[in-house]
Amino acid sequence: MTTSAAEEAKPLTGASAAGAKSKEDFPPCWVKVVGCICCLLFVVFIAFYIYALNLLTGIAIDKFVIINETRVQAYIGPEMSQEKLVVDTWWPGCGIVEDISKFEETDCGSPCFSADLMKEMYAFNKAHPGKLVSYYSRDHEGVENIPLEGWWLPAASEKSGGTPAPRIVVQHGFQGNSNYFRPLLVAYMLRKLGFSVLVNNFRDHGYSDNSSNHIYEWGDAYPYDLLGAWDYARMDPDGALGAELPSSKVGVLGFSKGAFTCVNAFGLEEDLPAAWVDSPPFTPKVVFAHGAVKEMTEMGIAFMSPLLVDPVWDRVESAAAERGVDLNANLPAEVLPRGPDTKRPIYVVGNKGDDTVPIGEMESLLALLAEYPEKYSVSSWVAEGMCLEEDHCVDHLSKFDEYSKKLCEFWKQCFGLSAGSC
Repeated sequence: MTTSAAEEAKPLTGASAAGAKSKEDFPPCWVKVVGCICCLLFVVFIAFYIYALNLLTGIAIDKFVIINETRVQAYIGPEMSQEKLVVDTWWPGCGIVEDISKFEETDCGSPCFSADLMKEMYAFNKAHPGKLVSYYSRDHEGVENIPLEGWWLPAASEKSGGTPAPRIVVQHGFQGNSNYFRPLLVAYMLRKLGFSVLVNNFRDHGYSDNSSNHIYEWGDAYPYDLLGAWDYARMDPDGALGAELPSSKVGVLGFSKGAFTCVNAFGLEEDLPAAWVDSPPFTPKVVFAHGAVKEMTEMGIAFMSPLLVDPVWDRVESAAAERGVDLNANLPAEVLPRGPDTKRPIYVVGNKGDDTVPIGEMESLLALLAEYPEKYSVSSWVAEGMCLEEDHCVDHLSKFDEYSKKLCEFWKQCFGLSAGSC
């Protein structure tokens, strides 16, 4: 039977049409292959993301929350003295020299600092040794009261029975203690200028007792450790400091996280007359994020930082909260607006090249303080340059004379003394 031309011209319908369409429109093999590869890559990326998230969370909690016993107890021992610390504490470029003559023999501090500076400090500390004193953190609801211990270092000019010199409580930074080079050096500077110094140790650091939480507490408990030291320095409850002083004659000074703590305390305690803060973080998260990006860069996964920083920080906050610590308690933006309208002086120092606490943190603090001119009289100094390989909180070492002059002028004006000798 022959099919007519009309029948041949009819369009295909039904099963015949479906069969013809499936053959014509079926995707080529390469499309399937590309689709499978994309799905596989997506699965691999998700798996790697989860792996990286868990890995970085562990690193972050270990570094930012868990106490590093080796670091917080470094240079601590019954044999330590202010004189001995000059040679038994780590210094940029020099390490631990053990003998004062090594500074000159090796010229290890050049061009940041001179051997003469070290020898002068060594001789001064030998002549004015100071002593360790004990006191408590300030009582505050929800914060464990902890026995603390720090160095009481009277001014060189202070004599028994005479008028007590103004006092400054010095606070060390992250993973440090009273015996690191930063507080050691600034205490020497201040004492030479005629101020007495109490170098405080945070709970779980140095000579101070351990807390039940035993983690880094940032704005949660540390402001009350500093305020406990400040209370002791002004009230002299044991008679160990020579006499009680009015609040207006006792200030605070801190480096890095210790500076952050000074800012916290300055907002919390309206009777604190003045504060000097060197390289203070504005929030823990920004400093964490800066360090996290550096860590990821070293691991070769910096491209993932926008996806990882926030969730890792959330886990860090949760890890601290599980131990009863709020890392974001008493942030500057929370406490500084509550300060009294008394134009209290605060001096803020930062370094443009600081790769630990970025200069933007200083700028954020200054911007906040500028909103309250009736509350704060603000001075600032943006320094530049490194001390050998160090760029964080080293300007008092690399620019000793300039830093000392600024300290002198600021504190003497704060305490109502003549700054003419500065």
